[in-house]
Amino acid sequence: MSDMHAQNKTRPMTDTNATEFQPSESQLEVLKAFQAKGYDCSVEDGCSNTSTHRVTWYKWHDDCPGFSDWWAAKAITYFARKLPAIYAALTKGAKVRLTGGDPTAAKLLLERFDKGFVPRSAKDINAHLTGSIDSVLKAEQEEHDGEKGD
Repeated sequence: MSDMHAQNKTRPMTDTNATEFQPSESQLEVLKAFQAKGYDCSVEDGCSNTSTHRVTWYKWHDDCPGFSDWWAAKAITYFARKLPAIYAALTKGAKVRLTGGDPTAAKLLLERFDKGFVPRSAKDINAHLTGSIDSVLKAEQEEHDGEKGD
């Protein structure tokens, strides 16, 4: 791994054009901690391995103009960069017939990525199927389970 690649792995994902706010070293440290946990943590947990107390994080939102917008922009950038991996995992999970995937993932994939049809209600979804989408996916899963048992 190159030195530059190693440095990029340790820096928080940022977009310098997101806002004019200039974060402090402590704010960058907390951002890096949250991103290392994939934002899947409480404020207390996110701040626990930094020199910043959780109360300070809340004060930054209340008292530092631009901090909240900066923080939100960093989260959006972080998750935007994760989308290809999420789409790949969702697609992999949706392959019910071939791999024993999750029917719920197949439903989510269809609802999210079918550009030709954007349903507004369950009635709209079901109108294009011979049965409800749930019954179609259940039948797919049962068919797959039957093939697996052979």
